[in-house]
Amino acid sequence: RKASKANPVDLLRKVSREVHNKVCADCPERLPQYVNSTNLTFVCTNCSGVHRSFSHRVKGISMCEFSMEEVNALKERGGNERANKKFLARYDKRASMAYPLPTVSTP
Repeated sequence: RKASKANPVDLLRKVSREVHNKVCADCPERLPQYVNSTNLTFVCTNCSGVHRSFSHRVKGISMCEFSMEEVNALKERGGNERANKKFLARYDKRASMAYPLPTVSTP
């Protein structure tokens, strides 16, 4: 049997199925369909538009091609859990009631 070469699409889908990547990095929307290449996170349609407005690079999982380097970066240095630990490290839900995290309807 020949050793199969890793396919970026298959690896990307595998990474997207990890528990923390099944929910948008920025809101509670389930099964995000976009990758924010700037922050190396998985985001929903609404949040992808917000990230684009900040000039972040956003790609659709099923609409764009990904290089093996991009997928490996997501796998090794990215993902929603890692990003939220970094960006929400000082977020105190009790002290931040005036500025709650977004909901699905208000990204």
